[in-house]
Amino acid sequence: MRVIFVIACVACAAWIHDAAAEETAQAPAPPAEPSSLITSQAGINTGPGVRVADQTPAGVRKHVDQVFDRNKGAIYALYGRALHDDPKIQGKVLFEIQIATDGTVTRCSIVSSELRAPALEQKLCARIRLVRFGLFDQAQSVTKLIDFFPAT
Repeated sequence: MRVIFVIACVACAAWIHDAAAEETAQAPAPPAEPSSLITSQAGINTGPGVRVADQTPAGVRKHVDQVFDRNKGAIYALYGRALHDDPKIQGKVLFEIQIATDGTVTRCSIVSSELRAPALEQKLCARIRLVRFGLFDQAQSVTKLIDFFPAT
């Protein structure tokens, strides 16, 4: 009796899922706005092609910090995987990052590092190169200090 009930529930769930998929497939998509014209309220990058509102040095610094905050999960995931191989890896890393006017990272280099893990450092820079910072009026050069330490 119990097996029949489970099969019936799975069949109902599949039917409900199919019906929901049909509804979303039939709904027309709203027209897309040109992303290069969108500026977020606080200058926070909400996607590629978003112009950074505050182009002052303090505004750029704040914006870079906010973008790093949104990407810290991916950055710390690399660190977490490296901890499996060496649980003693910890320390501060100072990155120098060149950002083009289109928001892409053109260069990421490590100014100083306490990690003593070159493979991890290369992966961190590779991940930072994937980050998009939004549109700037001119190319930016920023430094970012990240302190890596294992969670207790």
